[in-house]
Amino acid sequence: MASSHQVLGKATQQTLNSAEALNLSRILIERSTPNIVFSTAAQVVIGETLSASDFLLLSTGVASNKACVGGRAYLLDAYLPFGGLGGGGGIKVDLAGGDCETSNAQFTYTQYTSDDPALVTVTNTNQLNTPVGSDNVDIIVTRISGVFVVDSSGSIGVRFAENTATDSATLLGRAYLSITEIAQ
Repeated sequence: MASSHQVLGKATQQTLNSAEALNLSRILIERSTPNIVFSTAAQVVIGETLSASDFLLLSTGVASNKACVGGRAYLLDAYLPFGGLGGGGGIKVDLAGGDCETSNAQFTYTQYTSDDPALVTVTNTNQLNTPVGSDNVDIIVTRISGVFVVDSSGSIGVRFAENTATDSATLLGRAYLSITEIAQ
């Protein structure tokens, strides 16, 4: 597999009118462009059942009709700020595979608390649909990072819920989910 530098070098050695150079340029652009969605408004977290975010679902891709294409590897980054906590019930989040299936995955959930912003809970998992959270801890920010290989094409998104239904938490409007293809 050629690196992006090799692809770019080869593309610049040829005229821009050649079909091969245009195809190489297209591949380079697709790989270097992240597929990202932002939360445009706050979303109230209701109940203990995980539910998908209204805004944080990647269902279509940069270059295809699927966000995650089978046989390709991706880098994932998500930022989930929560507000309105105080009941002590905590928040749980996960990556919902939708119809995307993965293998060779490694996701790291880093959670910062309101009790002590320097206190961090780190959880590693190698699967989608694995809720991560803590009871009796007010999570104010969850960061999810990871890499994964897609077995079957599909969508990927973020789900969240209360650990115990005592909070009135809100996912704030500056949350995001981003994936970038890193290998084909």
